[in-house]
Amino acid sequence: MDERVNIEHIIKFLNEKIDAREYRRGLAIKLVMEGYLYKDISAMLNITEAYISKWKKIYEEKGVEGLRLGYKGANGYLSREEKQVIVEWLKEQEEWNLEKLQIYIKEKYEVEFKSNQSYYELFAMAKISWKKTQKNNPQGDPIKIESKKKEIIAHVTEYKEEIENEERVVLFADECHLLWGDLCGYGWGKTEERLEVDIINEREKQTYYGAINSKTGEMIIKEYETANTVNTINFLEHLRKEYKDIKLTIIWDGASFHKKNEMPTYLESINGTKEKKDWEITCINFAPNAPEQNPIEDIWLKGKNALRKHFRIFRVFKDIKAFFTKTLDNQFFDFKKLHMYN
Repeated sequence: MDERVNIEHIIKFLNEKIDAREYRRGLAIKLVMEGYLYKDISAMLNITEAYISKWKKIYEEKGVEGLRLGYKGANGYLSREEKQVIVEWLKEQEEWNLEKLQIYIKEKYEVEFKSNQSYYELFAMAKISWKKTQKNNPQGDPIKIESKKKEIIAHVTEYKEEIENEERVVLFADECHLLWGDLCGYGWGKTEERLEVDIINEREKQTYYGAINSKTGEMIIKEYETANTVNTINFLEHLRKEYKDIKLTIIWDGASFHKKNEMPTYLESINGTKEKKDWEITCINFAPNAPEQNPIEDIWLKGKNALRKHFRIFRVFKDIKAFFTKTLDNQFFDFKKLHMYN
């Protein structure tokens, strides 16, 4: 057998005082020669199968000399062409993390940056950024969501003149449960110290019903002990007083207390035998499992984010509720999502 592929030659190489990267290359080749599968070597050495193939080919062409580092230490730079290759590789990935990028660059180019900022710049070039995850319900049906969007748009279009003349108001409604623990979030603090939020009773909470006017952006909220049919009806009566002699279109999710129990009887008592176009209250349900359809979700988040920014000033839950209410109730908001059905 040729010396270049002789396992004793590899063992001698591994016994030398060599760099850890050289040792990993040699060990991978030794395991291949001993008959291990690439997938098993990959798991044992925490390397990719492509890495094994690359260095096996180099070894077969150049022997152990091909496994040695051609320089002392790692390169600290990449050429423009190499950066572009990395950017294209990043775009092809389905998930990303810093360690994965570091391993890829080190294995492919033998480059190891001293500062993580160099890796972040490559992410930026690939238009990949660090961001907070957003809630998504995989049970949401895109077809039903799109169908419901068309239904709402059709309703708004049909009653456009009434809405413009303030004879009808379209309200996006929902419930929010405010917890003392909602104060916790991101904030600035000293690196060596914990950023702590005083919470006496994490379970203490307050339920709010809310509705935002799709045309004016005015937000109306009201406190309740819990969300149920009785309180839902009470809130609708509150809205009727706010918008006296104006027809209401309520758009909300399909919670049971929005459409079951006493709700059908209540709506029948309000609308009676009138034609649908003359109903005092028209209720439309969003498609299930897709809260992103409702613009009011952004308002609840805005209120909670405001609390988190000022977490240091709160000592009792009563003050948290007061601040949350003042931030949202009878305030006016205008943002793109509010007009998504216009």
